[in-house]
Amino acid sequence: MAGDGLKKPADRRHIGWLFTGLIAWLALGAALPLSGLLHVKFLPPPGLVFAFVCFAVGAIFAVSKIGTRLVSLPAYWLIGVHVFRFPLELILHRWYVSGTIPVQMTYEGYNFDIATGVLALAVALWAKCASPPRFIIWLFNIVGFLLLLTVVSIAITSVPTPFRQFTNDPPLLLPFYFPYSYILSVAVTGAFIAHLILFRKLIRQKQDHASNTHTTTEEFQSHQ
Repeated sequence: MAGDGLKKPADRRHIGWLFTGLIAWLALGAALPLSGLLHVKFLPPPGLVFAFVCFAVGAIFAVSKIGTRLVSLPAYWLIGVHVFRFPLELILHRWYVSGTIPVQMTYEGYNFDIATGVLALAVALWAKCASPPRFIIWLFNIVGFLLLLTVVSIAITSVPTPFRQFTNDPPLLLPFYFPYSYILSVAVTGAFIAHLILFRKLIRQKQDHASNTHTTTEEFQSHQ
């Protein structure tokens, strides 16, 4: 049954590893900015290296045994988790108004990720109460994934490194400070993982549907 994948006694060890890894990841996300390492100026920039590590760890987690278990969660869970992106964008806009981050990091600039939060609420409720067409969930996940990659690219080109393209003030420095570093290591990485797991779920459903259709066809032909 959907959602049973994390309730079996055999999965307790996986859950233990999950919490251990989460604590270690939170510790790393705090230690790097507190150490000042992210401010060191050399190539490649430590901040960009850490961003790459976040996405690499996220991708590995999504295809791990624990990630495979999470594929069995109901679709509305995997969609609804993205609702947090709505209040996060409101916070980012508040920081822009106070002069902390540049305008391109908000919906007044080029960051339209607030739409993902709104769509997540609508599509998750739909998936909870009914069965939306599969293409709706595909569309949500693709749009949300592309908007996430867009805001990450904007952030990368807004920080004061040789890769900076947005030269307006203020430069984006917030991710280099604790606890704001968790925006990358927890919020962005978490959204990235959720998108990948939902993609895996959709692909699995497509494969299962194709397999069932093939089996039904063979059974029908065998009775001819």
